[in-house]
Amino acid sequence: MSTNRQFSLALQALTEPNTDTSTPPPSGQPVPAAPSLSTVLAEMGPLPHQSLFLGVASDGLPVLLNLHDPQPGPMLVAGDAGSGKTAFLQTLAHSVEQTHQSNDVQFGVITNYPDA
Repeated sequence: MSTNRQFSLALQALTEPNTDTSTPPPSGQPVPAAPSLSTVLAEMGPLPHQSLFLGVASDGLPVLLNLHDPQPGPMLVAGDAGSGKTAFLQTLAHSVEQTHQSNDVQFGVITNYPDA
């Protein structure tokens, strides 16, 4: 599948309602280890220039945010303690660092835990 087609499918999937009812593995079953960010980015190939890589969907396609599209607006990351909020934001920061020049992206974080 060509890279352009892959990203087109990913963007189309973002606009479709989510009807996926995937279930977690049965208790006692080990959860497969997630691949490293650098491995995932290497497998994806070059990303569209003005996009932010948020992760990989269950269908294997990248979840991207178009940085020039004001439609999504600000994003709030919220969840229960231990749900992975900090890990998610750290992964986003590493993704930006690996895929963009520092003058291409601006972000702000409001937190009571700046060391995290």
